[in-house]
Amino acid sequence: MQNVRRSKLSKPVLRLALAFSLTFYFLLFPFSFPRGDSATVSTATAEGRLAVFDDVWQTVHDRYYDSNFHGVDWWAQRLRFRNLAAEARDQMELYTVLRRLLTSLRDAHTRVYTPEEKFDWQRPRFVTVGLSLREVEGRLTIGAVEHGSEAERAGIRAGDIIETIDGESVPIRIEEKLREQPDSSTPQAARLFALSSLMNGQSGTSVVIEWSDADNNSHKTTLVRRWYQRSPGLQISRQRGMAVVAFDAFTHTIALEFARASYALNKFSQAHGMIIDLRNNGGGDAEAMAEIATAFLPSATPLGQFTDRHGNVSLRLETGAAPLYIARNTKPIRAPIIIL
Repeated sequence: MQNVRRSKLSKPVLRLALAFSLTFYFLLFPFSFPRGDSATVSTATAEGRLAVFDDVWQTVHDRYYDSNFHGVDWWAQRLRFRNLAAEARDQMELYTVLRRLLTSLRDAHTRVYTPEEKFDWQRPRFVTVGLSLREVEGRLTIGAVEHGSEAERAGIRAGDIIETIDGESVPIRIEEKLREQPDSSTPQAARLFALSSLMNGQSGTSVVIEWSDADNNSHKTTLVRRWYQRSPGLQISRQRGMAVVAFDAFTHTIALEFARASYALNKFSQAHGMIIDLRNNGGGDAEAMAEIATAFLPSATPLGQFTDRHGNVSLRLETGAAPLYIARNTKPIRAPIIIL
């Protein structure tokens, strides 16, 4: 395996969860706590890899919301994983060790990113082969294909079934990913993580997939992993008499766009109904989420709060608190609602 980079690298980006209690299960948001210094280290050396490991471990030790670490002996985890970090053959292997360290907390909202993966909710950037995957009735199914991607040019379509990845059957590949990430908040979360990482790899490398289409014809192609940047947005459509609203993320821009459309949506939905599609929503800004919730709930409805390890409330969420919500003079949407 080759090193991703031998030049100096900035320190990792770490996102930690805060304790909270929220009304709906999907209102979950990690908060970022950047370290105060701007030092750089090289992961090409054992000393550099240990510096990155120690920075991640210490950040969790100092700032994680649960001082009991969900019952995990955090010092023991340091002893367990530190030598593995020092012996990592490259940056990719180092960050695999770091992710194993964090998954021992069984907390899907505490994550570590490489410097290249520095995450921006407004314009998320990630390595992809141009496909999103879902498990449907036990089969690995193409959920969506990026427009203009190699996958689209190869003829892959939403609904096609992936049969093998780099010559391995999909069930075997999933089991391998599950073994790499043995700890998670729930078995469902562990499986979702395994599915999402099936095509993972360094930018510029390739993966060979075999798939079958709607007519059960078999195909095979090679796809190259590339960096892709997406601007999350809001999609509104009407299907079979229902208003379908898809939120890619929760941002203030999307909240404002939804507010401008909410009056027309309210009139239509009262007669027909609404589907809210959150399947491609990775989270975002908690206050933006509250702005969107204002369209459905009375003003000043509590949505929850974020609390640190000392019991201090850092943020309370409620509807109608944001001044930019321009549709506040309309009544909350009252209609049959389905949430995907």
